[in-house]
Amino acid sequence: MRKKNITLCIILFTLCSSITYSRGRQFFTARTRGSAGAGVASILLNDALYLNPASLAWFEKKLIGAQYSQSNEDLDDDFKGLNLSVLDTSTAYKGGIGYEQIEEFGLKRDRYSASFAKKTSRLGSFGATYRFTQDEFNGDDDDRHQLDLGYTRILTRNITIGGVVQNLFDLDQEEARTTIGLQYKVLTGIFLIGDVSANVDDISESNSLRGAVQLKIFKSTYIRAGLFQDKQEGLEGNSVGISWYPNRFQIDLSYSRSEFLESEFGQTINPGEDLDEISLSMAARF
Repeated sequence: MRKKNITLCIILFTLCSSITYSRGRQFFTARTRGSAGAGVASILLNDALYLNPASLAWFEKKLIGAQYSQSNEDLDDDFKGLNLSVLDTSTAYKGGIGYEQIEEFGLKRDRYSASFAKKTSRLGSFGATYRFTQDEFNGDDDDRHQLDLGYTRILTRNITIGGVVQNLFDLDQEEARTTIGLQYKVLTGIFLIGDVSANVDDISESNSLRGAVQLKIFKSTYIRAGLFQDKQEGLEGNSVGISWYPNRFQIDLSYSRSEFLESEFGQTINPGEDLDEISLSMAARF
């Protein structure tokens, strides 16, 4: 069984030689925005559709959630995002569907997602997400079919690793990203979270580093703070977030501040300009 899991990991990460990166910044949930976008190795339910679908295999719940995100209005074209998700992991067939609507820097996007996941062993899981994306950018329309693959492995009681490769259908665009993540439980209620991403053919110019610390301050309340630098998107910055899980509900609030290192979105944004973003998500688990 161990050899099968190792083989699966190798196949998963070598697939990156044929994957691509789609136009537009990566979407983050309110929870992962608070940890600077890191969390590929974290076992999360509401975030699995957009982060690592393999996480779905570890839950036996149903969830309905919604999120709204907004940037500062100092920019000529600010960011607005809405997403809805419905998940069902209460049966042997664990999966979910989601919808995203995003407007930023001349890009208007509608994206529909469907995920499934399955445990590969007592300590490992595999997942896949199919996405259909409709983009309108500077008057041009672009429809794409995408496939993301994810894997999660519990190494010890305190260490979890995960990986994601993205956009397996977009073979006619730029090289895509592969992300490897680690979550380490330092002490009870204290976690370190880190992700490393890069394009295979251009690691030095496209890599991103994201790291955060998470603290459990009350029985159902978590706070987190993180730092990130993303050369692919030309951004670096920091973030903070808080999560509250009362009974069957989940509420996440996060804030991030980014600085543009280079103009990746035309002349709308200049290097050195700041981007402040806030996200709020609410979900019901049952």
